[in-house]
Amino acid sequence: MPAVMNAANVEGRASGQGRSAPTVINVDRIEERVEKSLVHKARKLVENFPERALEVIRAWMAEGA
Repeated sequence: MPAVMNAANVEGRASGQGRSAPTVINVDRIEERVEKSLVHKARKLVENFPERALEVIRAWMAEGA
C-alpha cells in the first residue's frame, strides 16, 4: 500500500514549513526495513561472535530434539 499525501502536505514540505504527517502509513515498507535491520544485526553478531552463535544454535537444536 503506497503512502498517500494530499497537496497541502506536499506543498508544506516543499516550502519548508516542517514535517507533515502522511495520510496513510506504509506498514509493509516499515516492516521490510525493520526486518532488514534485524538481519543485519544478527549477521554482525555471528561474524563477531561465531563460537557463541554456534552454541546458541546447538542449544536451539537440542531443545527441539
